[in-house]
Amino acid sequence: MQAKIISLEIDHVSREYLNHQGVNTGEVIEVLAAAEDGALLVIVSGRHLTLSRTFAENINVILLAPESE
Repeated sequence: MQAKIISLEIDHVSREYLNHQGVNTGEVIEVLAAAEDGALLVIVSGRHLTLSRTFAENINVILLAPESE
């Protein structure tokens, strides 16, 4: 599932951390796997990243239509 990040509803320190990891408004993010505790393995800005449930719940996205071949 791919989505475009439209906003981050988190505190300034957390936003700075995520921005440094490539998680920014306008970036495309793809979920690769979800853990039972709600953590997500994603690809964003060409990097694999694990997001805690708390971070993941506060990243607002819009789903992108699947690419057709």
